Amino acid sequence: MDSRRCESSTREALSREALSREALSREALSRELVERASELDLEPPHLFLGWSIASMATDLSSDERQALVHLIWASLAAYVQGSTHLPFHAAGKAHLEHVLAHLGVSDAQAQAVQALVRRLQKCPVLEPVIGSPEGYQPFVWDAGGLYHQRMWAMERRVSCRLLERLDRKPVGPTTDSVLRDVAASPPTSRGRKMRMSSEQKKAIAAAIVQPLTLIAGEPGTGKTSVVVSLLRAIARLGHISLDAIALAAPTGRAADRMRQSVDHALRHLESPAFADADLIKRPPMSQTLHRLLEFSPRSQRFRRNEDNPIDQRFVIVDEGSMIDISLMDALLRALPHDAQLVILGDAHQLPSVDAGAVFRDLCARARTVVVRLTKNYRMNPDDPNGQAILGAARAVHTGRDDMFGDAEPLPANMCTDANKIRFEGFELLASEPRSRMRYWSIYYTRRIRQASYGETIHERTFHFRDGSCAHLGDLESLFRRLSGSQILTLTRSGPSGTHAINELFHKRVIRERNLPSTEFAPGEPVMVQRNDYARGLFNGDQGIVLSVANEEHEPRLACVFRRGASFVAFPIEAIRRSIELSYAITVHKAQGSEFDHITLALPKERIPLLTRELIYTAITRSRSSAVILGRPKVFAAGVRHGIERFSSLGRWLEQ
Repeated sequence: MDSRRCESSTREALSREALSREALSREALSRELVERASELDLEPPHLFLGWSIASMATDLSSDERQALVHLIWASLAAYVQGSTHLPFHAAGKAHLEHVLAHLGVSDAQAQAVQALVRRLQKCPVLEPVIGSPEGYQPFVWDAGGLYHQRMWAMERRVSCRLLERLDRKPVGPTTDSVLRDVAASPPTSRGRKMRMSSEQKKAIAAAIVQPLTLIAGEPGTGKTSVVVSLLRAIARLGHISLDAIALAAPTGRAADRMRQSVDHALRHLESPAFADADLIKRPPMSQTLHRLLEFSPRSQRFRRNEDNPIDQRFVIVDEGSMIDISLMDALLRALPHDAQLVILGDAHQLPSVDAGAVFRDLCARARTVVVRLTKNYRMNPDDPNGQAILGAARAVHTGRDDMFGDAEPLPANMCTDANKIRFEGFELLASEPRSRMRYWSIYYTRRIRQASYGETIHERTFHFRDGSCAHLGDLESLFRRLSGSQILTLTRSGPSGTHAINELFHKRVIRERNLPSTEFAPGEPVMVQRNDYARGLFNGDQGIVLSVANEEHEPRLACVFRRGASFVAFPIEAIRRSIELSYAITVHKAQGSEFDHITLALPKERIPLLTRELIYTAITRSRSSAVILGRPKVFAAGVRHGIERFSSLGRWLEQ
């Protein structure tokens, strides 16, 4: 469709929308419909969008146009839930039927939608709304599925760029002698030498020569060790300068953890060689993908692209499961033609918040170079608690929902009395309201009060001078203790959501310390909710509220954040709108982190968000203790349900 015709159709649609505003208000945004749609993650703008686009199809009868509205709503529901399109095979039809039923669509209207789908399968054009991939309609019908035009173009572009990389021949120097040299001087962790396994050597050898390498493994399988050894191997080969290497992750928190892990390993090399000296002195600094690609908040675009590629020739990305199709598109567009890309991740974890399941799809394709790590280093074989968590995580991944049954039970503790929770290994508290409140009381005493120095924290003032804290050791201890435990939730709202749990603990802190009612109190953990580029704070960064003084200001409440090997403090007033209490955070926010202990608070009944991927991700955040707080039947239902995301990336890669 040319631009004049598109503009004319748009004017007609807007005119029709204005004439039927009353009808839209009555039908499209009835209170019942809005409530039903919200349970599908559809908001009023999505409902209006469906009506607006459908109104452009002037050749349809009113019943057919209503069917088109419902079809568009179903496609929008698929998109906001992470799919790149709505297919019409068995699973896609089930999704369509689920959406229609959830919206309260009558049987006659549902039949009209099915008739519209059959019509599109015979003739995949419905001017000016649905067209072929070559057109400019809002929707594309391709391979028996309905795509948003932008999603179709993006997924196709990503597949083409990936295929171009996969079709290149491996290039690079021989690595055998280099790997032997790296393996001869491993780093130490907790008194143990972290020797490379054959799997890790295979991953490094592939990454050095392949244009694209995926390294997949569950938490604790040594993915970070691979990154460190890969950097050391590159330093020895000398064919790529350290300045040409980029370390990145999808979130600020994951990037910071990557930096800390790499720095720690380099500082604990058993006997560093001469080739390690520069790497130890100035290791590549990990950063978010948004920062690497120079995202502009003002224009909402990346400055780096095919016309202005990044400078680095070797890019290593951690937490690959969190990369959505849009971010992968931006990364591939900005990579120089001769750059090598290594992506590490766990395909069993939650996929990205936004549309796509890129890492999962890539790991499932035979054409991609995937090295799988299976040996677990985090769980000490002599530690029964770690082994219980690892066993539970693997059971969840396989969909086993009888972990607390009689048939080959796992080493797990299930009880109905909160006082019997040991905070060891894998446990489930079959909680009703009374036992849940008792558990929160126990948790507060053992995990919060003790970690924040009890009732004395509000009496302390931390002094900063020239950007450095005079109480560095105390801050290190406080951060380490508070970050040892974390409550995880599915949602932000509701009785088992982050808001309710954070408010519960906040009120107890205020009451016990006899403090004036305030939004934040000294010693409370907080999390950044949006990127603040000016201050270097990113979504997911965690800090602690403390009384802070420096040479210019008397003591005042501030948020203290870790910054490299030191700490920075910002007055509460300056960042109040960007932070929230974080006694409890969502599982999505916890991706890329690990704790000694986690508690997963389940809702009273299963909701669509509760899936085996979410439970697996929550459990694998823990090193030694995981408590599931909820009804066993709700937990089992979550384990039985996996995330279903519709994507064409894998199909296009195979073609």
